[in-house]
Amino acid sequence: MVELLLQQRLPIGDDPTPALEQLYALPRVPALTLPPELAISDSHAAPTPGIRLVADPMSWRGSSVHMAGVELAFRYGGAEVGATDAGTVRFDASTRTLHHRARAVE
Repeated sequence: MVELLLQQRLPIGDDPTPALEQLYALPRVPALTLPPELAISDSHAAPTPGIRLVADPMSWRGSSVHMAGVELAFRYGGAEVGATDAGTVRFDASTRTLHHRARAVE
């Protein structure tokens, strides 16, 4: 990332997917100019709401019974995001699609 800040270039090697995943996971994504062979699709589609089952860190009065909690989540294509997750986009590497979050819908 330091090289990107200083030289405004980031070598990505033969497989750009890990570098793109890291960049698009940042809270604020920098504007990227990619060569045509690395192009990604943009999606502004509304998400599908759902829930995630999560482990509840509080056991019932110290018993060995484990409870599950729920968390609001949204699916953008193949990418899932929690309602409280940071970031304005989600990158779906399997389809090379950048999903822009619809915060007003969430």
